[in-house]
Amino acid sequence: MSPRSTRREFIKASLAAAAASTVGLPVPAGALPVFQEEGWSWDKGVCRFCGVGCGIRIATKDGRVKAVQGDPDNPVNRGLLCVKGYANAEILYGEDRLTRPLLRMKDGKFDKQGDFFPVSWEQAFDEMERQFRRVYGELGPTGVGIMGSGQYTVQEGYAAVKLLKAGWRSNNIDPNARHCMASAVAAFMQVFGIDEPSGNYDDIELTDTMVLWGANMAEMHPMLWARITDKRLATPDYRIINLTTFGNRCSDLADVEILFKPNTDLAIWNYIAREIVKTGAVDRDFVDKFCVFATGPYDIGFGMRPTDDFAGAAERDTQSREREVVLTREEAIAQGKDPGASHRVPQDNTNSAGKHWLLSYEQFEKALEPYTLDFVAELSKGDSEEPIDAYQEKLKQLADVYADRARKVVSFWTMGFNQHTRGTWVNEQAYMVHLLTGKQAKPGSGAFSLTGQPSACGTAPSSTSSAGVSPSGPIGSVSVNLTRLVGVEIADRAAAAIEIAFDAGAATELVGPLPADADFEAQAVLCLFIGERESGGWAVALQSIRIVDGQMEIRARETAPRGLATGGATYPADCVLIDRSALPVGQLPVTSTDTTSDEFIVDGVIDVPAPSGAP
Repeated sequence: MSPRSTRREFIKASLAAAAASTVGLPVPAGALPVFQEEGWSWDKGVCRFCGVGCGIRIATKDGRVKAVQGDPDNPVNRGLLCVKGYANAEILYGEDRLTRPLLRMKDGKFDKQGDFFPVSWEQAFDEMERQFRRVYGELGPTGVGIMGSGQYTVQEGYAAVKLLKAGWRSNNIDPNARHCMASAVAAFMQVFGIDEPSGNYDDIELTDTMVLWGANMAEMHPMLWARITDKRLATPDYRIINLTTFGNRCSDLADVEILFKPNTDLAIWNYIAREIVKTGAVDRDFVDKFCVFATGPYDIGFGMRPTDDFAGAAERDTQSREREVVLTREEAIAQGKDPGASHRVPQDNTNSAGKHWLLSYEQFEKALEPYTLDFVAELSKGDSEEPIDAYQEKLKQLADVYADRARKVVSFWTMGFNQHTRGTWVNEQAYMVHLLTGKQAKPGSGAFSLTGQPSACGTAPSSTSSAGVSPSGPIGSVSVNLTRLVGVEIADRAAAAIEIAFDAGAATELVGPLPADADFEAQAVLCLFIGERESGGWAVALQSIRIVDGQMEIRARETAPRGLATGGATYPADCVLIDRSALPVGQLPVTSTDTTSDEFIVDGVIDVPAPSGAP
């Protein structure tokens, strides 16, 4: 297509490319429309309508978006967009889109019980300022917070966290991605010790078997589905298995559709694991080198309040099981109990669901024994009209795919797992099967939790826009307002006297486990903020800290920068908990040394305030 296409040619080519991508047909890069018009300025961006994160090109003129096009250089969507992506421009100018702030008012004044009225931007910001000052004055940093979004760009998330933690001195920030990814994150941490998926989109083309677990990718992740479709139509041996609680568009292309009852996917995973063990398909070399077997409590409730005072009618059946669970016949069989007897199980671990302990391989194998084909098929079959033997045959095909050493397998899931009543467990079971067979974090194989928003993961570790994770690891459970900060001046751009939470791992390493009744007024949180030097961004990792002859000695080593590397930024390196009684009130000299090369030596002082209540 010529560099200067007509508007008609541009529209026709865009529709053709979108139609081809919908059915999985490859579209040559030269066939993608390129439209130029006088005065248009083209920039790159990201579509935020789903979790794929497609690259887009946006044309603007006179402050308005004129056109949107898939970015041909983007490795995710490769120049194509779905109908939602192409709507990026049009949706900005919908008749029902808000163009002015709305403020709840009564009698012309702000009132939380009032109705919405359009107001000027100046009035809206003035009211925001008044309310913020009021709440901040009454409650301090703990009284304010930000509910962010998994649709932030990383840069937006970084700006938000700087405003909240450095400006407002609060730790109350969370993305709404928490609601969709909490169980996935818990499983990441339990299995791998880090909050990140270990697969990537390239596995779509590298694998030969795609298993969808409740993920309707054709409608929810359409550009990824276009890539799967393309591969399936071009590769005869490429197989798709769609496990779902209802028929959907993915079933149209699937080689096998397995309709199962909600929540019985747990049992299906255990059946697959049992078959892998029984048929000798365990990759013992991989497992012996990289894996251990573990389990945890099953009496964990459902994360609800212990009272039903606030439960709606639809919640009461689950709420009734928060304190005590009466096992069903199937639950009793799975737990190795007499299915004919009544079993009432107190939920004693509602506040310690993350506990776990190691198992032997023999104990693991024994725990899988109840999950036979007959038991799981009877339990999980979702289509009442499907013959049981036909359903069993599908389950056997599913297990064979995972057990076959010659086949690569990718397992995709999304909210079906992650908003499951046992979401963490079912995520962990996916990793269990992939690790048993050595089909994890290898080209074309892996268990992959898809997100619902394009930056659900990116803004959490990269910009700390999540209260539970930071660039240097998980945050301790102590509220920030209980800590004392000692600002350390160690570089020109160092940020001093900013309250943030501390890294529990570093604190434990230096002062031992934190007692539940710790006197935080007698302790201080020391945080090093490192700026930039001429060679670019850098940071340090603390190794030890001690006070000798009235001087604090910090031993550290230079590391790669943590967080978003932007010019002039400061990076939190590490925070440690130290004994306040060891700090004399007043100025204390500080020496920081790089123990790796001894080239990094920065001297400075810290101002140590007197403990509250001290004379």
